[in-house]
Amino acid sequence: METDKHPPIRFLLWNYLNSEFADLQICKRKKNHLKAKSAYNRQLCEISSVFKDFSTKTNKFKMFFSAFLHVFLWIAVYRQVKALNPIVIVGNAFFDSITGERFYVKGVDYQPGGSSSLVDPLSNIRGCERDIPIMKELGINAIRVYQVDNSDNHDRCMKLLEENGIYLFLDINTALISLWSVNTASSYTDEYLQNIFATVDAFKKYVNVIGFFAGNEIVSSPEQSNALPWIKSVVRDLKSYIQKHSKRKIYVGYSATDINNRVPTAMYLNCGNDNHRVDFYAINLYSWCSPSNFMTSGYSQRVLDFSAYTIPIFFSEYGCNRNPPRPFDEVQYIYSREMSGVFSGGLVYEWTEELGNPNYGLVYINGRTLQKKQDFYNLKYQYEKINLPEGSGGYKVVSGGNKCPENSFSFNVYTELPKMPKSAEKYLKHGAGKPLGLRPLGSKNKYPKPENPDFPDDKDSTNSNDDDDDDSASMKHYSYKKIYFILFISLFRIYLF
Repeated sequence: METDKHPPIRFLLWNYLNSEFADLQICKRKKNHLKAKSAYNRQLCEISSVFKDFSTKTNKFKMFFSAFLHVFLWIAVYRQVKALNPIVIVGNAFFDSITGERFYVKGVDYQPGGSSSLVDPLSNIRGCERDIPIMKELGINAIRVYQVDNSDNHDRCMKLLEENGIYLFLDINTALISLWSVNTASSYTDEYLQNIFATVDAFKKYVNVIGFFAGNEIVSSPEQSNALPWIKSVVRDLKSYIQKHSKRKIYVGYSATDINNRVPTAMYLNCGNDNHRVDFYAINLYSWCSPSNFMTSGYSQRVLDFSAYTIPIFFSEYGCNRNPPRPFDEVQYIYSREMSGVFSGGLVYEWTEELGNPNYGLVYINGRTLQKKQDFYNLKYQYEKINLPEGSGGYKVVSGGNKCPENSFSFNVYTELPKMPKSAEKYLKHGAGKPLGLRPLGSKNKYPKPENPDFPDDKDSTNSNDDDDDDSASMKHYSYKKIYFILFISLFRIYLF
């Protein structure tokens, strides 16, 4: 959601104190009705008109107080309008919870440094300040980040994303801490669960987080289907933790590779108990290699495969690099009526050009500098041509999940889910405690217990369920504290002198 460019606070305050607020021409009165070009201006006019009329009839002290309250409320309105609306799921589609408009994922995968590096792009403020404005220029509304350091601070980058109208899908695992494709049971431990719960704690306060990926391509062949019950257990555990420790709804999904048993895999993760099912499903698909079309690329078959799917599905990675530069012809179909009844958009792989993975990047990065590739301009051109389907795009509303698939030679899974390790139940009950960050399991600094009367020996841990954590959300960024302080001092000086 784009916002207007607003005058600096000092400019509005100066005009206000000199009774020249009307000269700003933000408001026009006509038959006692205020007219303004935006919701921001309309709310500001209503506030300012009340305090302007009031201040002309008061003494110096009351004028000081009314001016201070005016600016305080101005900031509250400014912050309210700047905030992105939460995205909700209805049937097999995403929707803006305030406007009711269908939300199509239109974004990129963001992992500067590549998939094998231990990098958290959302704690790199310089990187975010370099990249996010260019992302807005591209015209995206979402990014996917593959790993974060849950012990670091992400306020600045998340605020930049929010201000530029960009939502986040976040992988809950890291390169070192994840479920394994082979011998999955041995990786499903209390330490693993503590780490992913701590990541939820680190990001639950940001309104532009749509959801977490519980896994990425953990099942990459039919032989690895027996890992699915553990994936589903992680989904169950994450949803239970979010319900208990988050003040708002955050969705949990899975990112799958496109393999032969893609349909039973998707059906399995969306069947059974509601608390065990994924909220959304995504596919990493590179079958459209230009020149291609809707039929030969297999896109038409994917629409048929998932036509009865009851939850949102989108591409978590796409963009074949066989013939660079990529023209991204598939974009026009992804956001067309041919697919919108089943699919909800997608994320292009990827933002940065990496040495070990050439011809996938949209931009070159060198320190603080960024250079756009031809792929960037091609994708921007395709985005600008998108003509979204009218209304809600033919989405479907079906309560509950799909029927569980039957076992076969290529798909054989247990029906009973593994139980949460007994030693991890304290994290679900009391909170994850102090996060480990990007360090591997078994490192010198072990996972601490959560701060709780049941664990009096842990003096350094923090309770992730503390209300103060949510109160320090991106909507209460530290910069506003500075603004309040400066305004108070300035107004106090005006009152004295």
